[in-house]
Amino acid sequence: QHNHFLEHFYCYTRRIMSANPDNAKTIKQPQQIENIAPLAIGDQKLTRHLGYFSGTMMNIGQIIGTGIFSNPALIIQNCGSGGMMLVLWVVGAIFASTGVWSYLELGTMLPRSGGEKEYLAYEFPRPKHLISFVFLITTGVFSRGSGIAQGATVFGSNIIYAIGGPTYTNDWGARGFAAFCITFWVVLNILSSKSCCFKLAIRFNNFFTVLKILLLLLLICVGFAGLAGRLPNRPDLAENFSFNGTSNNSGNYANGIYYVIFAYGGWYNLNYVIDELKDPIKNLPRCAITALSSTTVLYLLANVAYLAVLPVSVIANSKLTVAANLFDTAFGGVFGGRVLPVFVGLSSFGFVGVVTYSGSRVILETARQGYLPFDRTFSKVHPKLQTPIYSLLLIYVISLIFLLAPPPGYVFQFIVAFSGYGGYLFAALSVIGLLILRRTQPDLKRPIKVPIVVALIFIVICIYTLVFVWIPPSKPPTAYPYYLPYVISIALVAVSVVLWVSIVRLELLFLTTGSRYHFSISKWSEMKDWNAHTMPKLLQPDRKNYLMTFTKTIRAHHPPQMSALSKKNSQTRILIRSKLEKE
Repeated sequence: QHNHFLEHFYCYTRRIMSANPDNAKTIKQPQQIENIAPLAIGDQKLTRHLGYFSGTMMNIGQIIGTGIFSNPALIIQNCGSGGMMLVLWVVGAIFASTGVWSYLELGTMLPRSGGEKEYLAYEFPRPKHLISFVFLITTGVFSRGSGIAQGATVFGSNIIYAIGGPTYTNDWGARGFAAFCITFWVVLNILSSKSCCFKLAIRFNNFFTVLKILLLLLLICVGFAGLAGRLPNRPDLAENFSFNGTSNNSGNYANGIYYVIFAYGGWYNLNYVIDELKDPIKNLPRCAITALSSTTVLYLLANVAYLAVLPVSVIANSKLTVAANLFDTAFGGVFGGRVLPVFVGLSSFGFVGVVTYSGSRVILETARQGYLPFDRTFSKVHPKLQTPIYSLLLIYVISLIFLLAPPPGYVFQFIVAFSGYGGYLFAALSVIGLLILRRTQPDLKRPIKVPIVVALIFIVICIYTLVFVWIPPSKPPTAYPYYLPYVISIALVAVSVVLWVSIVRLELLFLTTGSRYHFSISKWSEMKDWNAHTMPKLLQPDRKNYLMTFTKTIRAHHPPQMSALSKKNSQTRILIRSKLEKE
């Protein structure tokens, strides 16, 4: 019942006991691993089962999600021409490349699941992990849930297209298929048991990722046929690839880049589940570089294919079914108008599976950090199934809210704008913190080091999208004010800060099985000694015996180290205090 607490307390104690109290440098400058979340143990530990192939598929599966099959319509609506659309896709590739390089340094320097949660907590520990807390609530929980709803929406739209053709629309029918998609993946992830010879959810993710790659290759082959003049109704290629009609509205470009970067989103996915990756220091760079380089080539060729087969006006009016229109134009009949759109939908279907898997792990780590109500519940891993059931159910509810709440027909655009705004903010802060650590902690072990210029390019693009998106676009949405998603993102950040003030700053709130207890932070500063008498006084009585046992054992077998724990100004004591305070 108390495995989670014991595991954390044991990890912290073991680290201190291994330190030489006479070595001031060891105590004063601990390795970065001392200041990040420890790995779980026992039946709460998620096994390292992701190898090079599955890790690469994990990233590719989220990158090749819905954007490449749907976003070209929204990008052309904003930039105005086929030539500029290709330029924006190159800018997106540069942004993703700089992001991968920066996150590889972060991921190998701080190798723990949770992504920005760990990075921001380490980079900005004061005031009491505020930035990490806000990230987890806004982006880690809500943006992941909205991303699942967005992918499921595209799946539903393509199934409706396959049923009724290009002129048939049924927004609520599409939402029904989307709800089925989310439900399927949540149930599958729950039932993916450890007793199987493989992780069922991972195998499904790999299958759908390979399917998406094959579908993109087919789309590219159709594009080459269009360039060669082998298809009927060939568009004016000179006009399609020109810059005629290019927009001069900076707000349009900010929105266009949003959709491009969203399509490349997923290059960071493996950072969220790195505790499940075999040999992460070696495999994280290999998986991330392979995933992004291959998808970049596929993306650029796929956009050439769109311009080679469809007129720019048709692409702009295709809504979320650009790829389905391409296949219908190239093949026609049942195969082009019915079968292939289903496969395009299955691409989004697989995307939902990847985000559901990693999103549940983010919620799991958020709960283990104590940042969610009922964290004792949401931080549990089922001992037999080895899956975070309650985290999956929470992200399921959040996804359904995002799926059903926005106005019909505008779910996709709203979610892209909402989730992207917070994501770029915290991504920029993570890389800014990385540069700060270069100066404040130059001796940290960094297996990979990103050039400062590359990191600055990433930050500049993030800031551009955050600022210029407020300029009114030339074709704003009609169902809601264009700025509404960004206002909601900022409001959610403000609400998260209020929650942090009320929960973390004013008191440390612990939720246990059936009972709640708390104590003021000020009591920590009043503690003069760390021993078997002072520590349990602030804690739940049912944990007192465990603490007494640990401290007595330490006192009996490691008296020099225990005396170091009681020194008034000892850096060791401060380190332990910060760890338990964090819990």
